[in-house]
Amino acid sequence: MTHLLFRTRHTKRLNLTSPPGHTSHIRAVIPQKLVRGVRVGAFLFLILAALAIPLGSRAIVQAQTLESEVTRLLASGCAALNDPGSTQGELANICAASNNTSSSISTGGAAGASAQTLAVTVENRRKERLERETDETGPTTSNIILGERLGLFASFNAEALNRNVTPFADGFDANVYGLTAGVDYLWNPLFLTGLAFNWINTDGDFDGGGDFVHNSYGGTIFAAFQPTPNLFAQIAAGYARKLYLVSRAASFIGGNGTVISSGLANSTTYGNIATVNALLGYDHPIILGQNRTITMLTIGPRIGLNYSNTHIQDFTETGNTGLELRYDDQYVNSVQSVLGVVGILNIHTGWPLIPVLRPQVTGEYIHEFANSQRFIHVRFAKDSPTNPTPFQFQNDRPVRNFFNIGVGTLAVLPNGIQAFVNFQTMVGNAQFTNYGGSVGLRIAL
Repeated sequence: MTHLLFRTRHTKRLNLTSPPGHTSHIRAVIPQKLVRGVRVGAFLFLILAALAIPLGSRAIVQAQTLESEVTRLLASGCAALNDPGSTQGELANICAASNNTSSSISTGGAAGASAQTLAVTVENRRKERLERETDETGPTTSNIILGERLGLFASFNAEALNRNVTPFADGFDANVYGLTAGVDYLWNPLFLTGLAFNWINTDGDFDGGGDFVHNSYGGTIFAAFQPTPNLFAQIAAGYARKLYLVSRAASFIGGNGTVISSGLANSTTYGNIATVNALLGYDHPIILGQNRTITMLTIGPRIGLNYSNTHIQDFTETGNTGLELRYDDQYVNSVQSVLGVVGILNIHTGWPLIPVLRPQVTGEYIHEFANSQRFIHVRFAKDSPTNPTPFQFQNDRPVRNFFNIGVGTLAVLPNGIQAFVNFQTMVGNAQFTNYGGSVGLRIAL
């Protein structure tokens, strides 16, 4: 989760994701503004619904797991291979053993493929906020809100990511840690740009044996535009280079219970991930009370679109099981729509050290349009070097619809410093369980 939030000098805020606050000049509750906000939200919802109807349905293809394909190819002395007599090493031993007896094969449930593409489902939604301040709303904040154009920000996140076992993939339990740091610049009261760098580490253990480690390094450029005090738009583009280290369990057991082959199939490869994110939002402020302090509620709809293109380079597993595979290049495209709502309570505390607190609640509905069940093309690493047998298996069909729910608080401190803490969880995804938190800091220069 990479928290990035921003402010304009005379308007409320420009943000890279859902904003945790709003402090622009606000009068009493204006029904016309509320009606306008409801209309905008309804219009955006209709757009998403129209898009989801033609794109949400997909043809269902016949299931084809890695384990079923390997079992078919290695049965009866590997008779289904192009050249069984030219197999090498442990694979030749497996072919000889399967010619004389029935066998049991375990491939780790395509563990390598499930771990490598987890980011396509989950990481698109990893966005957090560290807001750049708005204009003054009264004496309490006038001495904190500075007019500097340049800001520095940083955040750290930690989360748990667990995958359920399915016929197509092994389950796993993983921990994810990330760091983000960046800079933004306010060119004028309506337009802001910035640059952020991030590092993400994922370390997990497969339920069926083995483990994996992913490390990614990347950068993001972003721009935000606020044409009116209540309406904002933003866009971001990013690139990440990712290292995949995967060890999956694999075994071949003869019909009499004799272990013919057992161990780990290890792989190392790299990937390239390109992303584009867009967000449009409208905020409606409601004054709740005003005396020595000002307390107000901001409610607003959000509509966004997240696109990612992932290229995983070809690689060959190593080991001594005979079940190691050689993978072709993999390409994965994902297009996710985001339809959400944000509620922010702006509280002027009167405390010298924390003059302003902004607790917030967010809810998002995510729909996946493009990423679908696909075929992964492989062959045995120790198959015939001159006439290998290519084959393919399928990954899981990605979950199309799920929700994100988040709560957090942003504190506005003296001298242009802001700090936040956020918690977020994924709901309604039958394949993944994901929850975590983040902390961050922003300094105006």
